[in-house]
Amino acid sequence: SAGGGSITPRSSFGVLILRLTIGYYSDDFQFVWNIYALSAVVEPAGGCGVSAPDVTVTLPDYPGSVPIPLTVYCAKSQNLGYYLSGTTADAGNSIFTNTASFSP
Repeated sequence: SAGGGSITPRSSFGVLILRLTIGYYSDDFQFVWNIYALSAVVEPAGGCGVSAPDVTVTLPDYPGSVPIPLTVYCAKSQNLGYYLSGTTADAGNSIFTNTASFSP
């Protein structure tokens, strides 16, 4: 989580339950696994969670726009950064090439 937290060694942090039924009127069996930490796990406070670390979108013809399917949650105010990648037409990598079926 973005709020931080920790798991101590040998502590339980989850349970996995598998239920198996054999036939409609037959017995069913339940298997339970308790999940324990082998060592300490610490997640730093103040981090951010994102819905997807890499997002690909298809851009419409110029001068169109498209929403980016991305959400970011931070426990506290953060400065966020991002970058765009793709084929560019100039040495400064600042003009993206038009890969549409026709150019305006």
